Amino acid sequence: MNRLLLLIVLSFVAPAYAAVQPDVIYWNSPAGKTLRARMPADADYWQLAPVFVAQKTQSYCSVASAVTVLNALPIKRPVDPIYAPYAYFTQRDFFTPAVSRIIDAKTVLAQGMTREQMAATLRAQGVQAKSIAGDTLDNTSLRALLYFDEMFGFLPPTAEPPSKRPLLTLLKQARAFGLGLVLVTQNPVDLDYKALTNAGTWFIGKLQ
Repeated sequence: MNRLLLLIVLSFVAPAYAAVQPDVIYWNSPAGKTLRARMPADADYWQLAPVFVAQKTQSYCSVASAVTVLNALPIKRPVDPIYAPYAYFTQRDFFTPAVSRIIDAKTVLAQGMTREQMAATLRAQGVQAKSIAGDTLDNTSLRALLYFDEMFGFLPPTAEPPSKRPLLTLLKQARAFGLGLVLVTQNPVDLDYKALTNAGTWFIGKLQ
């Protein structure tokens, strides 16, 4: 009787619930790509996603994050027997002697590590790392302004010149550090759409 009652209730509730669901925008759809272009971390995501690893224990979130970053960087990697002969950072070979002098695997397993310790372990792996607290960042004040005239060819919609990736990164992330950009072009369609979606203010005019 209880099962029958539950099915009857669901048969009335489910259609009503489905009717109010918003349209789903898929991650890789054109609309999804447009939304992703507005996210400052989108460029970093695509660099990190192929080498993402899940933490093996609840306290290893810092280790898994560090391993993901290290594998995404163009640096020398160790050869773990599990992946031999391929070089790959893992949550096991991360704890080199230099890292273990900062914090060892047993301590991380018991209590995790602080933000400062994580930065120190990354530096011990040979990369530049700095610990920055999120509440110390101020994106409300403009500290510097980068002016770039005649943008044609530097940030094209389809081609990939060496200037494109750094400029897109600046457009997505520079505001977090108080850096503003002024880009000037005679034809806006010459710019990549991801650049245009990250431009907060447009000035469009014609000189007679």
